[in-house]
Amino acid sequence: MYSEFKDLDFLNAYVEDRKKKAQLDLYNFGNKQINLRNATEIWIKSIKCCNNFSDANLININEKLINFFDHLFDGVSDVNYEFINALLKRFEVSKKLFENYDEKLIKGYGQYSNINNYLLFSLALCFTYRISSNLQYLSTLLKSNDLILSSLKNSKLNEEQLKIISIVINFELHEIDLLSQKNGIKINGI
Repeated sequence: MYSEFKDLDFLNAYVEDRKKKAQLDLYNFGNKQINLRNATEIWIKSIKCCNNFSDANLININEKLINFFDHLFDGVSDVNYEFINALLKRFEVSKKLFENYDEKLIKGYGQYSNINNYLLFSLALCFTYRISSNLQYLSTLLKSNDLILSSLKNSKLNEEQLKIISIVINFELHEIDLLSQKNGIKINGI
């Protein structure tokens, strides 16, 4: 299912590339110096007021992801992980997150360049990976973060968006470091 590890140089280059592209100040998730939940809640509150959802016949990704976090943070027992799994599968096929989808998440509508949708998706993957330890979430997080980092040159991002980018990249690096250590591999730079 997964490829066998063969090259430490690749991992070291990956870490350096991530840090360089994101111009990161590394946070230490293990010591809770940054609280993923608090940062996410603050950012979601700031983007909630600016959203205008329109078509009742379509699923708005931004709205559904915000709803996912509302339920997760409120401790609601019916957190919609099925939606995250369906969106993950859709993203794995297209590598795009459209603003809206039909009810089965098959056909996308609207723009697919809204950085907030990718940031929300990456945050959702961080939380679902943290809860489940399912490597599929981490794998998809890397792909979503790749797209986010590749869009940095062409996007005018505000300070909060840059902070969220830093958080999701730091989370990714932290989890990769933990997996590496678990397997007796030491990565330089983490």
